[in-house]
Amino acid sequence: MVLDDLAFKKLTVNELKNSLSFIYEIYMEFEGINYSNKENEAFQQAIHNEEYLLSLSAFGAFHNRKIIGIIATRKEQSHIALFFVEKKYQQLGIGRKLMNTVLENNTNKIITVHSSIYAEKIYEKLGFNKVDGICENNGIKYIPMIYKNF
Repeated sequence: MVLDDLAFKKLTVNELKNSLSFIYEIYMEFEGINYSNKENEAFQQAIHNEEYLLSLSAFGAFHNRKIIGIIATRKEQSHIALFFVEKKYQQLGIGRKLMNTVLENNTNKIITVHSSIYAEKIYEKLGFNKVDGICENNGIKYIPMIYKNF
C-alpha cells in the first residue's frame, strides 16, 4: 500500500472527541470480541467521559486527511491510555511512528501501558517489557508493561 499524504499531528480535544467512534470501532474488532456487553459498554462510557478526555494528550495519524491511527497518553504523558491503528494500516509502521511522536514530545524516562492480550507482541516490538503477568480490573484483562526511554 502506498502511503502518500500521510500526516501526524497533535489532536485537540474536539478532534479527539470526533475520533471516539474510530477508537471504539477498532476496539470492538480486536478487543471487544473477547468481552461481554457490560465490559464493552464500560469501555465506551470511559472513553466518552469528559474529565478523562481532558486528561489525555493525543496524536493522530492521517492518510488523505482521514484518521487511521491514534495514540493518547495520560498522567503527564507517562502512561499510554489509548493506542489504535485501523486494520488495513497495521504492520506498515504507523504504530511505530505514533509511538515515536509520543517519545519526541515527552520528557519522561519511563512510559507504562496496560497492554491488551492482543497488543502484547506489538508493545514488545516497540521496546516495552512486561512487569507482571496477566492482570484483571473490572473484568478487563491486561498486561502491565514498561518502556525505558534512556
